[in-house]
Amino acid sequence: MLVVHRSNQVERLAEDLAAVTAGGPADPLEAEQIVVQGRGMERWLAMELARHHGVWAGSGFWFPRDFLRERVYAPLLGVESRSVDPWERDVLVWSIVDALPGQLDSAAFAPVARYLVGDPDGRRRVQLARRIADVFDDYATYRPGMVDDWERGEGEGDWQPALWRALVARIGHEHPARLSAGAIAALRDGAVPTEPLPRRVSLFGLTALPPRFLEVFCALATRIDVHVFVPAPTPHPWGHVVDRREAARVAAATDVDASWLHLDAGHPLLASLGRASRHLNEALLEADPELRDRFAGPVDPSGSVLCRVQSGIADLDDPTVDGPREPAAADASISVHACHGPLREVEVLRDRILACLDEIPDLRPDQIAILTPDVETYAPLVEAVFAQGRPRLPVGIADRDPRQASPLAEAFGALLDVARGRLGAADVMDLLAREPVRRRFRIDASDLVELRRWVGRSGIRWAADAADRAAQGQPALVQNTWRWGLDRLLLGYALPPGDERPFGGVVAESGVDGPAADLLGRLIDFCEALFELHARLARPASVRGWIEQLGADLSRFIDPADAGDELGALRDGLERVARSAAVAGCDEPLAFEALSPELERAVSRRERASTRALLSAGITFCELLPMRSIPFRVVALLGLGDEAFPRREIRPDFDRIAASPRRGDRVRRDEDRQLFLDALLSARERLIVTYPGISPSDGQERPASVVVEELLDLLERGHGIARGEVEFRHPLHVFSPAAFEPAAVSQLRGFD
Repeated sequence: MLVVHRSNQVERLAEDLAAVTAGGPADPLEAEQIVVQGRGMERWLAMELARHHGVWAGSGFWFPRDFLRERVYAPLLGVESRSVDPWERDVLVWSIVDALPGQLDSAAFAPVARYLVGDPDGRRRVQLARRIADVFDDYATYRPGMVDDWERGEGEGDWQPALWRALVARIGHEHPARLSAGAIAALRDGAVPTEPLPRRVSLFGLTALPPRFLEVFCALATRIDVHVFVPAPTPHPWGHVVDRREAARVAAATDVDASWLHLDAGHPLLASLGRASRHLNEALLEADPELRDRFAGPVDPSGSVLCRVQSGIADLDDPTVDGPREPAAADASISVHACHGPLREVEVLRDRILACLDEIPDLRPDQIAILTPDVETYAPLVEAVFAQGRPRLPVGIADRDPRQASPLAEAFGALLDVARGRLGAADVMDLLAREPVRRRFRIDASDLVELRRWVGRSGIRWAADAADRAAQGQPALVQNTWRWGLDRLLLGYALPPGDERPFGGVVAESGVDGPAADLLGRLIDFCEALFELHARLARPASVRGWIEQLGADLSRFIDPADAGDELGALRDGLERVARSAAVAGCDEPLAFEALSPELERAVSRRERASTRALLSAGITFCELLPMRSIPFRVVALLGLGDEAFPRREIRPDFDRIAASPRRGDRVRRDEDRQLFLDALLSARERLIVTYPGISPSDGQERPASVVVEELLDLLERGHGIARGEVEFRHPLHVFSPAAFEPAAVSQLRGFD
């Protein structure tokens, strides 16, 4: 049976899930199967279930694709359970890398062959393979019928169908399109017993799902219980709701007056921002499920501006049709702040949060969330600003790139950047100054000043030696190279002080004597290791060979002391690349420059980041990701400038999904608009939005994101709240006298 639970409050959906799971599975050793789309939702949901049941353990949380492969396709179709799926994107990249050279002689591959001309190190081939792998994975998920036609021989003379058929012959037919079709047929025919399937599965908090995945779950519901807990902003049918721009496009396409089409705009924010969840809700209703609705009104009964907006969305009431019916007075429930850059945004946000803690009774830091589309820019600023002054605001930062959050990973990345560069004196010394590298070679922080002085006085500028200069297109001169400068320092230690006679064509550099010789020896050990790595990076090797060499270099250059799980996570990232290439059977030599982007991708995978910072005892700071529609009393959105949000996605020219979109396709801009709507609906008492709205260099105004503009337009045209009553311009500096002028103080009423 397919049961769809709908509510405009995620808390109520969690209560319904707790009721569904109260009985537990018949087998005490069987885990409850729950499908989510993000680790943040998994953590919040586990905490909610533990609160309802007293304890929650032994459950299986899955992502949709993983659940279907391991718990549906494997038992129904006998698919081998593998630690690495050969059709996974990261593996598919290396299959394409290995398959492309054998296809380029075909006339169908002429465009690809032209692109790969002049690519001796394979860099373009790996980059193109990554784009093709991403597109092919989308084809198998969103266009299964198209790839089935390709396998039957359609698309002759076209390189994409030809490459797909070559990959199927190489990897096998167990790709998502074929598996999903086989599972649907097996479930609907009833030819397979239900024993290997779980007793029930619950999909929680999804706002988007590929149509083929939904079709599989609907077929699965004919054999087991499938509960779908879906956030819905309104209890009313809203599949017909379109925004004004979409209505204008329909009218233009049909050459009909828009008023004759009777298109319903509903609530303007829901029409404009809710397109992604609207598609899922429509598809679920078309499956004719059992509906269990638990909709509620706004949490805050005081009638704040935020509550009025949320109520209008729930009632599908467009307040802009006849103008403001009951003009509302602006309050602090919604505020937008234009600032001079990211630092001022964080400073202003800290003041606003302190005001919320002062004004809202019993508000705790763990009931506050800060979301941003750009964690890497704002995370260090939040760390610095929220830790200064009194009181110190506790904050847990999640979703950071592991390379930025881990000093060890950052040091290893810097090592590879320096080793494949010109070995400039400043770059090498900056690398040596990093703590994991410095400790590995037993160099104290106090020694760095002396080492920099030696390098400067010896005349070292760049390049390992004369041969290295020649390899980089410069005259093969030894002067000012590292070996030349180190020879001068060694000769200065060996000869008597003040002896400036040339020895072997080298003039000694005095200043190294006594105990300093040991420090010079450690510097030379570091340089020799760096020179070996520099030379090795210039020679091609297989992917497995590269990973083994880099693993050895990691031990040679990085001190693992106090690294915790960082060293293991870094090695796992490297090993993931080698394992993917091995599964794909790709063992040809490649230049390091070709492999480097895939290494960076593997090391920086966001799902490796710890979720412990989410929903901790402090303020939650994380990326504005799907399924972060977790309710908080205060929700702050950082960095919603016009250029940053909604984020722009550049699709390849050969992407056929982008060329012919359909309902249910994944569109990045629609996803981001949905994220803003989710944040608006998940805020219970305050919504704070900041954006870099003023240039710090010349004071020129910069626009806010279009979604912020739409919210301000709704407040003005629908609720009678002037833009200046909810949007505030802040001075350049926190200590600026303008912040204390009477006009500014009166404008910021209710905030300070």
